[in-house]
Amino acid sequence: ISCDEAEAERSRGEFLQISSDIAANDKRRGDLAHPDLVIVGVGDSGTRGVKDTMENLGMKFSPLQDEQSGDNLATTGADPFISLLLTAAGGRISPTGYRKSPKLWTAATATLEATLLATFAGIVRNSTDLTIDGDFVWGLKSPAQYYMLPAYDTITQNTTRYLFVSRDPRDLCTEDVVNHHNATVKMMQWFGRYQEGTQNGTDCYGYWASSMRDVLEIYENEPRFRIVRIEDIVMPDPTVDDSSLQIYNSLADFVGLPRPSHDHALKWLSHMHSFNGSYMGYHYGMTDENRTAVQAEFARHVQEHPAELALLDKLGYQLNKYGLLKPSSRAVFQPSQ
Repeated sequence: ISCDEAEAERSRGEFLQISSDIAANDKRRGDLAHPDLVIVGVGDSGTRGVKDTMENLGMKFSPLQDEQSGDNLATTGADPFISLLLTAAGGRISPTGYRKSPKLWTAATATLEATLLATFAGIVRNSTDLTIDGDFVWGLKSPAQYYMLPAYDTITQNTTRYLFVSRDPRDLCTEDVVNHHNATVKMMQWFGRYQEGTQNGTDCYGYWASSMRDVLEIYENEPRFRIVRIEDIVMPDPTVDDSSLQIYNSLADFVGLPRPSHDHALKWLSHMHSFNGSYMGYHYGMTDENRTAVQAEFARHVQEHPAELALLDKLGYQLNKYGLLKPSSRAVFQPSQ
């Protein structure tokens, strides 16, 4: 999708009137072309499930999305800047480092803003109700946009919220042994090879750690930023354990959407729970032998890179085996919050 300045102006013109009408009833922000929420995550973290969950809660998403992954297509127009920004910042996700080249930073933010205009235009075009009230809340799901969050800060003047989807790194870095597919490895090859600590895009656990370290350094204490572990939505059986319901309600609260009825929530969370066989070492038909090997490999990696232990503690993942612990970071959604 091309998002040059001319197209951005055309897109703005198409929805200027409806945007004005909505804004008349929505006093929360000054520009409706700025998303309420951006959903991101390292590789195959479960962002599709979280995006579907937010949509189930009432959030609007553009139809300009990949049919299989649900990724927003418009924002891919800004992806070429990721490698350039990382290079400028010495391999780190860094608001200061990104600005070392003012010309590059200006071009990156202008392009990203154009993609946001195109995304919002798609939502407006797809709307069947042009008298949208003040509850109008929209978002986009694009996993690799965590690299671009400093640009969102600039464009939206620190108004957009960020939801980072976390998944056990052992799951993230496990390849489908039959089809040899791994979305995390693909993202690492596209962008991670420009990051510090990834062995030129060959160390998947290093890629996970480098990304999480940088994002947490910038946003861990930012109220607009939260982390949701996909396991907290998928693994509990909502008919006997209300912890996923508490997370579900927290997600609604985070973006200002009304909490759904208990029956509505139970139906959705039961649907999400039906995917529990794809997490915690049980995806891609993994055997007990596979899980044991992966657990041992990851433990060795952490021993060689002890800084990763602090990340596990912050996110609440066990070191020697698949399993959840209480996360030490307050940025991570937890039951009873």
